[in-house]
Amino acid sequence: MSESDSRVHNATQVVGDRDSFVLRPTPWAGGASDLGLRHVINQDALAIAAGGDQLGENTAVVTLSDGVSTSEYSEFAAKVAADSACQTLAAALDTVDRRPENLAVAMVDAFITANAEVVMQAGPNPGISWACTLICVAVTPDQVLVGNAGDSRCYWIDDDGNALLLSADDSVAAARMRAGMSREEAESGADAHAITKWLGPGALDIMPSIQTFDLVRPGWILACSDGLWNYASSPREMAELLHGFVSKRSDAGLSEAAMVSSKLVEWAKSNGGRDNISVGLVRVPME
Repeated sequence: MSESDSRVHNATQVVGDRDSFVLRPTPWAGGASDLGLRHVINQDALAIAAGGDQLGENTAVVTLSDGVSTSEYSEFAAKVAADSACQTLAAALDTVDRRPENLAVAMVDAFITANAEVVMQAGPNPGISWACTLICVAVTPDQVLVGNAGDSRCYWIDDDGNALLLSADDSVAAARMRAGMSREEAESGADAHAITKWLGPGALDIMPSIQTFDLVRPGWILACSDGLWNYASSPREMAELLHGFVSKRSDAGLSEAAMVSSKLVEWAKSNGGRDNISVGLVRVPME
């Protein structure tokens, strides 16, 4: 089955290995991941499904999981969670009525399924730790639905540079900001990146926060781990960063979304690369 007449399909790894790779399912959806400069293992995992559905419309799913660094098997947990959630959401986009309430049910199901798969893979041994965060982004022609548990993020950035953060962090920093602390102070304080929600054995709350956003103008949906947003946290900073690379379209061999994702990963590395870095991009309209 050719790419043009297929339904939503999973991206394949086209460049690199588990530590550093690029995904390019379509010119308008792609991603990249890298272990960064200070880690020996990439504990991030990224999965993308993009293509035409039963209605002949383009849809996309981006799932990104960040393994909890103190968890012994975090990289395996992240891979299981990202792949499972991507498959669940891609199947739902292809079959369910796309009213927001139905997509929200599918989003919750993706998290429940991903957590169950991680728990099953971990097995009954209480001495083995599997833990990861998860963000899932489902894109249809007229809306984007974001589910999140942890501190990876999703941004909407339109072609005029207007930007919104479409996800809510589950972290100590986010709690501080809700209490009135400035973003700069909250994100630089002690234990700022300590998460308050995750997936895996022993997780107390795996239900995602869910946000829906109507797509009415051209732009980009950007999902990323904290390996990128650590260096450009606010929507304004992320918009300026993205647009600095969107205009540089001369790279051959990669679709635009994949190319820009790779540029963002390399930019994070050039700014210190303190953590694993993963980026997934979807161009809207998806054509």
